[in-house]
Amino acid sequence: MFSGITKYTKGIMNLTALSKRGEEQSYRDQDLYKILNIYLKSKGIYSKIIFEEKSNLENQLDIMVCPNVVGVEFEMIDSPIIQRFFKPNKGKQTYDLFSYKIKNKISTDKELREAFFQTASNSCWANYSYLIIFECDKKLYYEMERLNDLYGVGIILLDENPIESSIIFQASHHRYDVKMIDRLRSMNIDFYGFMEQIILALNENGYFDPNKKNLDEYCDDFLKLRIGTKDQD
Repeated sequence: MFSGITKYTKGIMNLTALSKRGEEQSYRDQDLYKILNIYLKSKGIYSKIIFEEKSNLENQLDIMVCPNVVGVEFEMIDSPIIQRFFKPNKGKQTYDLFSYKIKNKISTDKELREAFFQTASNSCWANYSYLIIFECDKKLYYEMERLNDLYGVGIILLDENPIESSIIFQASHHRYDVKMIDRLRSMNIDFYGFMEQIILALNENGYFDPNKKNLDEYCDDFLKLRIGTKDQD
């Protein structure tokens, strides 16, 4: 359990109150982005929504390569001396890149396979890729495990209390795809900005500098933006 849950309590309660549209109705996509953002924040992952409408699409198939949400987690070494000693060589990362595809509800094998392969398609550039599901039938877990074993795409079950969300199948680590990252940078302004802010957040030793606030300010933080206020609806 996340040790800092108490500071998240008010935001979580506001999110739940905002998101519910009646007992028989589901959450909107915007609400699921907020829930995921809070969950990732509790895990030390900076995240950013990638809006498809901001993409320069040459054709409709380009939509398939745009992730819903991207994230980054840094290797944390506080001592400058240790940072210099372990200064990354060319090609070595001091952070991991994440890609997320969000689905509100999955009820059938067909829906699961479609969502899974779409996740694999728009997340191949990242070190870790995840399919995020808010509602699903537990009968699908066997098929999830099979697909996870085959392709390495992880699955996170989202809960209306973000901190109670959980990884039910862990993603496999993959080497990032430079060509695909460059394609996404040229295609979408949100993705371009996200990658630029990661570079700016690194110090001269190639490690994350917590004193640089640019990435924190650029990435989404729905608790900091006071979830539940009219302008965030």
